[in-house]
Amino acid sequence: MSICFYNDGLLDLRFITLFGASKKVGNSPIGYFGTGLKYAIAVLLREGQKVSLYRGGDIHVFGTVNENIRGAQFRTVTMDDQPIGFTTELGKNWKTWMAFRELYANAIDEGGSVREKQTPKPRQGMTIIVVDGQKIEEQFAQRDTIILPRKTPLERGKNLDRYSGASHHTYYRGVRICKAKHSLYTWSIRSGCELTEDRTFKYSWEASNQVARHILGSHDKNLIQQCITAEISIYEGALDYDCYHPEGPSAEFLEVAQEVASHGKPLSTSAKHVAEKAIGIMAPDASEQLSPVEQKKLDRAKTIIRRIGAEPDDFPIKVAKSLGPGCYGRAHDGTIWLSIFAFEQGTKMVASTLYEEWVHLQFGYEDESRGMQNFLFEKLFTLAEEHILGEPI
Repeated sequence: MSICFYNDGLLDLRFITLFGASKKVGNSPIGYFGTGLKYAIAVLLREGQKVSLYRGGDIHVFGTVNENIRGAQFRTVTMDDQPIGFTTELGKNWKTWMAFRELYANAIDEGGSVREKQTPKPRQGMTIIVVDGQKIEEQFAQRDTIILPRKTPLERGKNLDRYSGASHHTYYRGVRICKAKHSLYTWSIRSGCELTEDRTFKYSWEASNQVARHILGSHDKNLIQQCITAEISIYEGALDYDCYHPEGPSAEFLEVAQEVASHGKPLSTSAKHVAEKAIGIMAPDASEQLSPVEQKKLDRAKTIIRRIGAEPDDFPIKVAKSLGPGCYGRAHDGTIWLSIFAFEQGTKMVASTLYEEWVHLQFGYEDESRGMQNFLFEKLFTLAEEHILGEPI
């Protein structure tokens, strides 16, 4: 079966041979008869697909011819057996789905369509790109994941659309741009991101930031809860919510984060950080009383970190029954809080947690920050100089 991309009007053949020439009929999201068409032809030929162009009643066939250039072998692309100025190395990083995307987007731009045909025939007044091969058929079968079907989104935000259904891709104006983590929803960016010539995000973080900002400012509590409680292996759960938003986090975002935290449920570290800065969530209500054994662990932990130059009693130390899942300590409002779970892990865990929270309060370094990393490495090698090498490194 042939996969046929129908385009109204007759394509000027110079758009195939000339670089830097393109002309769009309409306001396209991504595809146009410019470099993209050349990329698509080169990639499909490289992937072993057959490519033909039906222009009105004329049929033009693309192929390749081997050439040796300065001792290297290249496959130069031909049209009707004549070289047309580029090789199959064009679009070197493109996959078959990207070539399909380009031709499909072009067809949509020109008011056309893509269809599967047993024996395609030329049509007057129409340009048809005909591709044969297993790989292009596979892409046709999953075309709705390459360009989203025209349907109403669940939500239309300022710079993006949110559609129902999980996805493994990020979209720009309904067109797949790149692979992403498994997501709860399908996200299509409309603006605020810059694309490269080969249809990828110029800055990969821009799309994720647009989604994070949308959730951060959302008034939909259900959406917020789903996203900020998702596992880190999920796209929404791994977003950096601590990004710039002109109005800051919405009241609903803060309310949901506070409610989730107060019940000790898993919460995105980034979302928790945003809420903590805004309203100081998860401040423990009361300090737990330590058993004699637990008190000995704390005393030994203090002795250990004093040996490496810290004074734990610079700040009040309190113990909470729980600080949330996986959380052994917190620096909050000038107080070091330790979870009782740290004591269950032994003196080494108590000491390391106590030291980390002391560093937070003493120097203001945040979790997973460059400042914290530099401080700990510097401390590690200083101890090595003093207690192992006995001389400067």
